[in-house]
Amino acid sequence: GVSERIGFSIADALSPSFLDGKKFDAIISNPPYIPASVIPTLAPEVKLEPRRALDGGDDGLDFYRAITKKARTSLSDGGFVLYEVGIGQAEEVAAIGETYGFSARIFPDLSGISRAVLLKQINSKGI
Repeated sequence: GVSERIGFSIADALSPSFLDGKKFDAIISNPPYIPASVIPTLAPEVKLEPRRALDGGDDGLDFYRAITKKARTSLSDGGFVLYEVGIGQAEEVAAIGETYGFSARIFPDLSGISRAVLLKQINSKGI
């Protein structure tokens, strides 16, 4: 029953015009997050994926920086960003969010590994 209340957008997060002029209640992303230098060491079945689906730049965080920077002006009041992150990246992604004025909360997967980061805008009252 949500088809009339929800819309999806697919976009290139590294494009200069990414999210320009658009407002969202939520930005949910599982971006490429593997550091470029690690890609040659991946299991053969993972390397079958297109490189652009894996390569998150030198430190694996390029897409998180780009999306979070644009989210500052593209989220509706009360909006949020939810990311899936690579193993060991949750704290760094949370710090990126805090740099851009978001509060961050980290969630573990069923194995207890920090795998999701929720960023919420902090309003003038600090909420």
